[in-house]
Amino acid sequence: VGEFAEDMSAGAQAEGMSPERTHAFPDREPVTAFLEDRMEDGDLVLIKGSRGIALEGVVEALGF
Repeated sequence: VGEFAEDMSAGAQAEGMSPERTHAFPDREPVTAFLEDRMEDGDLVLIKGSRGIALEGVVEALGF
């Protein structure tokens, strides 16, 4: 998520990670919708980011 998200995704793919397993978002708003569409009971999601992006908003929006 953020300014360098595409670069990080491209780097992960260059090192062998499947494109289906990498996702880049310009900001945090689309992350919530993305996760809501895909999360199932029992899923574990690690949300890690800098305070500048305020990813705690994603956690709150998902109801945790």
